[in-house]
Amino acid sequence: MGSQNKSTQNLGLDRKVNFCRLQMVSVSSLLLGAAVSGAGAVTGSRPAYNKDRCFTLLVIDDQNTDWSKYFRGKRLHGDYDIRVEQAEFKELSLTANAETGTTVSMAVFRNGTKVVRSFRPDFVLIRQNLRDAGEDNKNLLLGFKFGGVPSINSLHAIYNFQDKPWVFAHLLLLQRRLGKENFPLIEQTFYPNYREMDSISTEIE
Repeated sequence: MGSQNKSTQNLGLDRKVNFCRLQMVSVSSLLLGAAVSGAGAVTGSRPAYNKDRCFTLLVIDDQNTDWSKYFRGKRLHGDYDIRVEQAEFKELSLTANAETGTTVSMAVFRNGTKVVRSFRPDFVLIRQNLRDAGEDNKNLLLGFKFGGVPSINSLHAIYNFQDKPWVFAHLLLLQRRLGKENFPLIEQTFYPNYREMDSISTEIE
């Protein structure tokens, strides 16, 4: 009987946490538009929050925008503060467990001092490209997905948008369904590598 009551209590707690996460999605979505259009420089100040009653939002972005100010004073589920942790992809590492979720380690420089800490994000907002000329951060994206971390910009969409030919292939599927007149696209040709491009041009000549 005691075990059953404990399971019921745990289920109720899980539902409450999931509800708060969904509420956070809603609140964050409303604030995102204003944040993007009104983004400014970092103020250097950090908002106060109740560490025992807060949800942690991880924002992946550079320090040109201080995302904490857009969530300052906002609360979830009545009295839960929103704690904002902000870092770039290059400053993050993580581990993800099927039972305990995703734990993020963050090493950032603040006012010339290196700050290292670990935490479990309840939510993530990704404002950086997943990869550039020198870095590919797909492994971090996989860790967030594996740990079931909710995100404003769909992790599934970010994963699918890594490769332009993959995106264009899905656009072609829409065009075939809707028709070229209703869904026009710029004609493109895909080559798996530069050697194929060279061989095709040689055959044409």
